[in-house]
Amino acid sequence: MKKLKNRIAFIIGLFLFQEIIFRACFPIPEVYNFNRVNYQVLDNDKYHDPDLFLENRTWQSSLDTNSIFVHHLNEYGFRDHSWQINKQPNKKRVLFIGDSFIEGVMADGEHTIPSYYQELVGEKYEVMNAGMNGTGMSAYLKLMTDMIPIFKPDEVKLVLFANDFSPEKIHLFEPLVPQYTSFYSPRLFELAKRVLDNKPVVFRWIKKTIPFLFPVPELSNPFSSRAHLLKNDVTPEVRKAMEDATLNYYIINLLAKQSEALTEPISFKKELSNIKELCHKHQVELTVYYLPGRNQVTDKYLKFDQESCLRRCIDLKSLTTKEHQIHAKILKEDCIELAINQYDLTSALMEKEKLSNLHWNYDEHMKANGYHFIANEIKSLD
Repeated sequence: MKKLKNRIAFIIGLFLFQEIIFRACFPIPEVYNFNRVNYQVLDNDKYHDPDLFLENRTWQSSLDTNSIFVHHLNEYGFRDHSWQINKQPNKKRVLFIGDSFIEGVMADGEHTIPSYYQELVGEKYEVMNAGMNGTGMSAYLKLMTDMIPIFKPDEVKLVLFANDFSPEKIHLFEPLVPQYTSFYSPRLFELAKRVLDNKPVVFRWIKKTIPFLFPVPELSNPFSSRAHLLKNDVTPEVRKAMEDATLNYYIINLLAKQSEALTEPISFKKELSNIKELCHKHQVELTVYYLPGRNQVTDKYLKFDQESCLRRCIDLKSLTTKEHQIHAKILKEDCIELAINQYDLTSALMEKEKLSNLHWNYDEHMKANGYHFIANEIKSLD
């Protein structure tokens, strides 16, 4: 009888020991089916996991700097700390929603808008960065619909960048039915389930490093299939960097696209109404911000953008004129009608850009000082 008890104790001890080891080495998210890939499709399927899970993604702009900026992604694929469903006691949870300017492209992780805002508000707040590069209103609406009921933020700060105002069709979608991982489920069982569902299993201290942009001959790079069409749009130096994926190849003819898009009236009244209703249902404070593109606030970067816009926008003089500011005006009118707190950051950026360069030359994203300035502006408007 004693031997049997010893064997049972040994088996239980062995199980507990391996459970501790597996939990320490192989983390899993609390919400099994919530992940960034539900809202953003990345370019290259060859390197694309069913989920983004504790990966390192890189972005660079070799004509601006030798630095390669690493995005450390959490268990849900966002550039942030690990997210827990339950809020910490006596802390206010603030959720930032937006595109690459919220994610913080072309800056280190501690220099993003949400990171700087966290420094400004202090330890009584938990700030969450749900920025996703290359996304727009459709993705924001779906993300908030799924994320707010799960993580229950106290406040949502929706930052709409200039290029979010496109005539994209807002698709109907079914809200996520979250599948929660049981704390009491053996980790080995959960890991086996992930393998069978073709979801990534990641060792906590070993993370893959994958670029956001891929060099030729990857098909996601437009120079792989359209080099003969694109070579006349960019200077040789810019073309070489784009082919090597050390410069954002999506900025080809960016000025021409901006000059057209910024004058097209776009209203998000319906979507904002849905967001307001969602926030009201979950007792979340909503604030909307308009963040203009750099060419809307100054002309000093035009000469760099023209190097990748040789054929279509040589005669473009300025995008700072009134007809290129209509989206901020429409957004303000919609938010007033819907009784949503809204702020336009255009004037503040115009004044600050007179004193210093907040953006990179060849990449339209902000430098660290630009993100810091926006975080300070948002904090000052609280």
